[in-house]
Amino acid sequence: MVPRGNAESYSPLLQPADLHYRHAKGENLLLIGPQSNPHKIPWVRNTVSMFARLGWKFILLDLSERSDLGPSFLCGGKWSTIEYNAISNLQAPITVRVLTFNRLLETLDEVHVLKETTKFPHVVVVHLGDLRDLTDTEKQALQNSLERIDAYRGGVWIIADRFQPLNMSKLPSFYQTQIVLAGTPADDAWKQWVDRHHIEDADVTALEEDEGYFLFRGRSEGAGRLLQVRLRGEDGYSWQTYSI
Repeated sequence: MVPRGNAESYSPLLQPADLHYRHAKGENLLLIGPQSNPHKIPWVRNTVSMFARLGWKFILLDLSERSDLGPSFLCGGKWSTIEYNAISNLQAPITVRVLTFNRLLETLDEVHVLKETTKFPHVVVVHLGDLRDLTDTEKQALQNSLERIDAYRGGVWIIADRFQPLNMSKLPSFYQTQIVLAGTPADDAWKQWVDRHHIEDADVTALEEDEGYFLFRGRSEGAGRLLQVRLRGEDGYSWQTYSI
């Protein structure tokens, strides 16, 4: 697989690599992978846990049906002054249970208030669950909410089972790290992602169950690279890297 217009390809690296460290603090991350992928949520939870040990703070807004991100501290929606104070003082990653798309937008507004009025450097992780079939208006409302939070440069991470709920025109500029896991539907939105990044030979159906495409466009160690990588590292990573 060599991206269109690429003058240089890279041989597979021989040594194991810890891809967690390739995401730079303050950058936005997008993870696309179906609910059926058994490695998706463990990878997310392990990544959040590792960065938390490095001192990063997280607030996790979980719209998934099965509360994938763990037990919640509180529910999404409009928060009271007591809840604001509690959130500001919690040290562990804060998990918020969100039940509907409209409630998610309300919760993102509340997070924006925290960012605006207090010292709240938390990375905002939004798990969209199997949300799909949003209208263009709803997609724009979600994007607007994320952009307001992004203005504070703490980092916005989005987890979804497919590209459909997202504003595709914003992907290249908004998400410095983009990850697509095995099992992602090769639908029209997938093809748009491939076309926007000029990687027409990429084939999501060719990925093994525990593999994904990692696209780094920001200032991280892997900037300017597309990697095909295993999510589990106990046996060493099997990966290739290409310029983009």
